[in-house]
Amino acid sequence: MATASQLPPEETVDALLDTVRDLLRAEEARAAGLNTRGSGLAGFVGLIVSITVGLGQRALVVGLSDPWRVAAVSLFILTLVVLVATVATTVLKVLRPQSYRSIATAEVRTYATSAVVSQPKVMVQGRILRGLIEALATERQRNDGKAVWLRRSYTALVAGLTLVAADGVILGLQAAKVL
Repeated sequence: MATASQLPPEETVDALLDTVRDLLRAEEARAAGLNTRGSGLAGFVGLIVSITVGLGQRALVVGLSDPWRVAAVSLFILTLVVLVATVATTVLKVLRPQSYRSIATAEVRTYATSAVVSQPKVMVQGRILRGLIEALATERQRNDGKAVWLRRSYTALVAGLTLVAADGVILGLQAAKVL
């Protein structure tokens, strides 16, 4: 066991604990923000899918000549694949409930033992600090992954909207009797 002169100052350990707790709160807020954006994206894409289905039905009914009909139907199918993949990715990689890391219950139970209670305050704080740092590292890694998948989902949304627009152009040109 360390002697009193070898222990770090209590103020230093207090400041480190406060900092790590603040960082954990920031990661929790970041997770909530990513989840909110993911929910909004999934809902928006769901609306676009509904509109796209109507557009696709029109592509199947209107009298387009063969190459344009094949293009319109292919764009419709590709659009649905991209948009459904966008929703699936958002739900599975961003919104799916996940277990969160915290200090293990077995570790917390040791806090009430005489072996821990009899230690100097900074030693106990150091033990808690290590657990909080591990939890922070896990949460940050999880949030970084969510952010990557959310960016990919937004990119897929743009691709899906581009495909919807292309299909709309073909159907618009057909309605104007250009095709």
